[in-house]
Amino acid sequence: MFIGCVETEYHSNLSLMKYLAYKIHINIGGKIDDLEEVATTWLFMKAIQTFNPNKGKQFRSHLYKVVWDDLYAMRRKEIRRAKRCPMDPMDVEEFRYEVSFIFDEFLEDLTENARTLAKLALDPPDTIACKKADTPRYDSLRRHATKTLKWTV
Repeated sequence: MFIGCVETEYHSNLSLMKYLAYKIHINIGGKIDDLEEVATTWLFMKAIQTFNPNKGKQFRSHLYKVVWDDLYAMRRKEIRRAKRCPMDPMDVEEFRYEVSFIFDEFLEDLTENARTLAKLALDPPDTIACKKADTPRYDSLRRHATKTLKWTV
């Protein structure tokens, strides 16, 4: 059980947690921002929950061990997962061609009005862009279709 001010311990050990995240980043990679976030939030809370002052250890020593061990294990697990399921580099132009071909096949089966609406949904003109965050996009598309294109909905 942790006895003391959590906020004080957090601020006094923040540089230690960032340093450990940086060391993991240098040694085995990973995004430094992600490592720092995990270290300064989740692992700090884990260290507080698992700290036992009766064992005679200082909190800083316990925090060091928790953060280092868990960040190291997390990165090693990510590396092993990446080796099991490697991502093939993709040719962007080939991907665009395949997607546009599939989309064109999909559009062929639609009526003219549905085809126009699908194209509007994917690439709307500025006149029907949503003005309010709470207005759903399909409402503005429907209004545009009824006014500009003279559709009946």
